[in-house]
Amino acid sequence: MQPKLTETLKQDQCLCCISLYQGESRTKVTNFTFFVSIDFMKFSSKVLAVLTSTFGLFSINFAVSLPAIASVTCESGTISNYSNGSLASCILGQDTTVQVSGLSSPPASSRIVIASKGTNISQAQEKLDLELLARAITAFLQSDRYLTESESLVSIKKDGFDLNFQVQTKTLAESDGKFRSEITFIQPGGKTKLYTLVICDGKQVWIYKSELQQYAIISYAAFKEELLFIGLSSLVFLEAPENTRKLIVQSKSSSEIVQEFGLANDSGLQEEKRTIDGEEFSAYNYTHAKDGFTLSGLVQPATATLKQMQMGGNSDGLNILVTEKIIQRTANPTINAETFKFLPPPGAKKVKSLSISPF
Repeated sequence: MQPKLTETLKQDQCLCCISLYQGESRTKVTNFTFFVSIDFMKFSSKVLAVLTSTFGLFSINFAVSLPAIASVTCESGTISNYSNGSLASCILGQDTTVQVSGLSSPPASSRIVIASKGTNISQAQEKLDLELLARAITAFLQSDRYLTESESLVSIKKDGFDLNFQVQTKTLAESDGKFRSEITFIQPGGKTKLYTLVICDGKQVWIYKSELQQYAIISYAAFKEELLFIGLSSLVFLEAPENTRKLIVQSKSSSEIVQEFGLANDSGLQEEKRTIDGEEFSAYNYTHAKDGFTLSGLVQPATATLKQMQMGGNSDGLNILVTEKIIQRTANPTINAETFKFLPPPGAKKVKSLSISPF
């Protein structure tokens, strides 16, 4: 049953309250309340879901005073549902908008915007700026080799199972499919860091886990499922064929560049303007019509530089949301004959297979 905004609290309704906090001291930034209609017999009593942001040190308390059902979504897709007594929870990164949906004519205060340093983000839907998007794509593919340092937040959910972790990456990628990636997984609490080295020569992949002193050699195709751990931006770069990259860099047509990059100029591609800490950004969101996954990019208009990427959707029953903050991206980094080769450290043992995920 969808929640519905009402003016008074009746027997078959409940009062929900969401509060936004900032920092380790949990200083309250704002809060709001709303009523929802419910099927009184179906849902359990009072629950409290604490939603914590690893990136911005923000947290949200989502308190339901009586049995309730509510849907919580963000700009890039659905985060979680609270239903049948299950707990609504998520990790909220910086620059994320949270919206309680299913409410008829929700008040302005029911929209919470989370920004870095606790400042507000102003947002507005705009006519699609293809020229800026084309410039950003061209700049993204200008070189055939990049070194990218980034931090990513990964959220995976299924049937009450909730897994969230941070990934720090330093990836050198070439457009011919070669890459060298240093990946550090940071477990909840930030105390345990697990290091993995992944190297690909374009055909096979070496995976080395230092804490296990083990390494494995697999095909590039076999590594595809874990490729996102090298960083979303590096993954997107590697997935662009070299002939496509050259065509985009040489093209003078904005629409041609966008189409060659795989972003059809239709209803699946949208743009909105965001002002963050006084600086304006353009956020481009593309939803794939077939698989429903949404790919988002935050672009700095003055330089046409990609600052953040996000991918969200459902795969095999798993709700997946990956947000990558690009710290630094360097074109034409220095390489040598050993860059894309793996030499096992003394004492390292070869095993048949090795997953880079620590979970």
